[in-house]
Amino acid sequence: MSFVARVDDAFGAVAQTPAANPHWRSRYPFQKHVIARSPYIVFFVALPDAVEIVAVAHAKRRPGYWLRR
Repeated sequence: MSFVARVDDAFGAVAQTPAANPHWRSRYPFQKHVIARSPYIVFFVALPDAVEIVAVAHAKRRPGYWLRR
């Protein structure tokens, strides 16, 4: 399975059950979903009527670097 297909699957899982994913850090509103067989994480915010994907970031590189972007 390609990386793009894994990201697409992760987006689908996040859209289906956003509450099943843990919060990233307590002072931020972001939740995270680890992409299967990949060192990447999808960060998102669950809104009442939608899910907003904020970042797809490498899990082993400078945590939180995407916050400034």
